[in-house]
Amino acid sequence: MILPDVNVLLYAFRTDVMGHTRHAAWLEAQVKAGALFGMSPQVLAAVLRIATNPRVFAKPDQPEAVIEFASAWL
Repeated sequence: MILPDVNVLLYAFRTDVMGHTRHAAWLEAQVKAGALFGMSPQVLAAVLRIATNPRVFAKPDQPEAVIEFASAWL
């Protein structure tokens, strides 16, 4: 089973981070390949917390955008 960690999801979500394209492509490939795939609620909460934090990113994301991203994979 594939259970992506916070960094993989954060890099797949944030287009301004190095490695975004690689992580987003990997994530999409796993889902499309039909791999057993899951998402931990704790990991999703951490992605939301980090992506919306102005101390982490100069331009933090809106919570709705992160939730939409996570919902698309769920």
